[in-house]
Amino acid sequence: MNNKQIGKFYLSDHFIRKNPEKVAHALGIINFIPFRVEHLYCSGKFLMEGLSDKFEEIKEGELVPFYDILINDLSGKITVSVTKNVAI
Repeated sequence: MNNKQIGKFYLSDHFIRKNPEKVAHALGIINFIPFRVEHLYCSGKFLMEGLSDKFEEIKEGELVPFYDILINDLSGKITVSVTKNVAI
């Protein structure tokens, strides 16, 4: 991971409150290092921005891209899928 692999994503306020250990574990799986976390109270989400080796490298001056983060907990094994969101 380098300091140009920057991305941002939303996580549900409800999901974080109900599953804090799973969220912490999932963010560890993708080696996420946050440098901005904003609680968007009206929409019930957290906006998270930071570094991850799962994010694409961006060039100086580029907008930070959004990603979709899917956290699965199948039979007690947590997996995380990271996909660049081109719609936002």
